[in-house]
Amino acid sequence: MGKTLHPDNILGSNQPITIGGVYRDFPDNTQVKNVIYTSIGRMQQNDWRSQNYHLYLLFNGAKEAEGFEERFNRTFDFSPLANNAENGIRLMALTDIYFSRTGFRAGNVGTVRILFAIALLVIVIAAINYMNFSVAMTPARIRGINVRKILGCSTAALRASLVGEALITALLSWLAALCLVYVLSEREVLSFMEADMRLQNHLPLVGLTGLAALLTGLAAGLYPAFYTTSFQPAWALKGNFGLSPAGRRLRAALIGFQYVVSICLIIAALFIYKQNRYLQDFNTGFDREQIAIVKLNADLYSRSRDSYVNALKAYAGIDDVAFSKQKLGASDSYTSYGFRYAEGSEFGGYTLEVSENFLDVMRISVVDGRSFLPADTAGGRFAFILNKPLAEHVGIKAGETVEMTSWGNPVCPVVGITDDVKFTSLRQGQDRILFWVGSPAALPVSYIRLKAGVNVFDAVDHIRRTVADIDPAYPVDVEFYDGVFRQLYRKEANLNRSISLLSLLAIIISVAGIFGLVLFETQYRRREIGIRKVFGSTTAEILSLFGKTYIRLLCISFVPAAPMAWYAVSRWMETFAYKTRMDWWIYLLAFAAVLTLTAATVVFQSWRAAVANPADSIRTE
Repeated sequence: MGKTLHPDNILGSNQPITIGGVYRDFPDNTQVKNVIYTSIGRMQQNDWRSQNYHLYLLFNGAKEAEGFEERFNRTFDFSPLANNAENGIRLMALTDIYFSRTGFRAGNVGTVRILFAIALLVIVIAAINYMNFSVAMTPARIRGINVRKILGCSTAALRASLVGEALITALLSWLAALCLVYVLSEREVLSFMEADMRLQNHLPLVGLTGLAALLTGLAAGLYPAFYTTSFQPAWALKGNFGLSPAGRRLRAALIGFQYVVSICLIIAALFIYKQNRYLQDFNTGFDREQIAIVKLNADLYSRSRDSYVNALKAYAGIDDVAFSKQKLGASDSYTSYGFRYAEGSEFGGYTLEVSENFLDVMRISVVDGRSFLPADTAGGRFAFILNKPLAEHVGIKAGETVEMTSWGNPVCPVVGITDDVKFTSLRQGQDRILFWVGSPAALPVSYIRLKAGVNVFDAVDHIRRTVADIDPAYPVDVEFYDGVFRQLYRKEANLNRSISLLSLLAIIISVAGIFGLVLFETQYRRREIGIRKVFGSTTAEILSLFGKTYIRLLCISFVPAAPMAWYAVSRWMETFAYKTRMDWWIYLLAFAAVLTLTAATVVFQSWRAAVANPADSIRTE
């Protein structure tokens, strides 16, 4: 408290600032950053055209907040301010910012719902498989159960014991899951899960999952308990209660449900992967290859820009160096200013403050007019180059002028028009961009174009040494544009990993369910198999007998699964302005994958029954 800091121009001023207070660090999951906070300068306080700040209002109670937005906008007239004419103010609860995508940390509520729904489906599939396995064990257990009934044990007690087994199984599975989550979080295996996964920090959530496990065990154990104890003792001791039509239909419905879920998840995972590849490979209008990015501070840029550039270019593997105010390609939003092209024709766009050679270094083509020249900024003048979407929207051509309403109305030339260039993600539509040279602001973000074939590690070492020679204390961080671009689509990549992981779990559990049903079938049909073999059926025909049932069921399940997956994926695709094609072969690939796994599982499990000695099967039965 009371000490003085010298900001070195990083806060837009060289004036020393006095520490007036120290606040407790905010946690990692808040929208408020741990930074140095200073008061807004007088110029910004009176700049009513500026939209660079958020307003935080603390109400004494919820009633005071009701209707405040409408009353405020009705009282104050924003129409003289061109940038705010249709906006006014919009209030949002602090707890709603994360899913609104307006904070520096943002999420997608749709993604959360998708992942939760998939996780719920995986649990349902697991519960169905428990039911199937329990029913499949009926031939082995029914005699003992019914002997207990004959000896006087009540049906209610037998059912309670069977349900208790299911509850214990669910609780043991829950404990195993907690151990697995703990190990994975400690080893940081699930780094793509953007959440604090330490169990000790979420004890209420751990308790809630335990309750969910109990309910799952109860739901999964009720049907097998009632089914296994529903047969008459004499009927069960004869052993002829096996394959009732109702039981067949139920098991077919359960396995069909698993097929539908598995197919939908595979289709979704494939389309998400395809969309991610489309995002990565999309032509953004500039060359991202061989570009290293180093962010300097404003003071280092202003004081040592020329020596920094000359030292870098002294290395044979570096072609050129350009600068910008912001790290372009790392965000979905950039600074915008107001412009006027003709009387009454006002417009705005992402105004990217860059050096004169920025377009050349980034390999951005100019389709009309010319690129920037050093003479464009002589005498403190400004010059602009617009990208094609903005030029077509405004109706402007190279060689004309615009009036910059946000900076005291200077008249500035538009020296060129570029092709369609995108520095935001494909979630948005076309970017309307103005490249601006001559801005008095510092341009601390440097873009270093490496020559083809250069040793990247040597080039990075040279960049680090160059910065260290200028300012040994500066913490230089060298990034490459490909990494910055991937970070822009990090959430989509994480979603793809999450859905792929859950799809794999669903498929494994479904295969286990098929395994259980084949086990059930072979247990009940051993005598039939033996008789068929006595009458000349081959092993291949026996395997086909089992396989065609599941293949037919798979084909039937594919009919509702395909349109359901199409609807879900198309709704997710609506969040992108640019999207990949919904190719038909994705559906066939998903079908083929499930078909292959089904065939392999059926053959593996029924092979032993198909090759067994028919005399043994008939004698045992």
